[in-house]
Amino acid sequence: MDYKLPYKVSGNNVYIYGYSVECDLLILKQDSKAIFEAPEIYRAEDVITIIESKATGIFIDKKKPKNPFLNELCMVKQLNDKGVGVKFAYISLAEQISGRSSRLLDEANRYINEYSNEKNQNKGVYCFSKTYPEDEYPLYEGNPYSFDEYIKYLCDDFS
Repeated sequence: MDYKLPYKVSGNNVYIYGYSVECDLLILKQDSKAIFEAPEIYRAEDVITIIESKATGIFIDKKKPKNPFLNELCMVKQLNDKGVGVKFAYISLAEQISGRSSRLLDEANRYINEYSNEKNQNKGVYCFSKTYPEDEYPLYEGNPYSFDEYIKYLCDDFS
């Protein structure tokens, strides 16, 4: 879909120059060009948002909770500390929502907000669709905004 925004999206599994963490996708300034092609590597100042993308699933070990995005978020913090101003998002195509997965989504947002997206405490995670197992679980009331609004949020700068 053409959102008529002055941005572009990288290929998948790319890097930011000077960092060894692989990124699933990057939202970049429109005139950005990779400084290396295989794998794609971009300059930090061209990056607007880092996106971790999965078909399904937020994987947090219940017995030993650990931030599943720790490497990416440490990189985001380093970039932001240098004044680059990068956001982070986890986008899932679908989540099977149960009481446990609803808590995992909330926990994932909390982890992301420790490092990034401080102005919008609940916009770290977006699920395109949710599947509901049984009626015994409460419905997860996530994504109170449209995908269009979410993309615009991810493209906004920090000012």
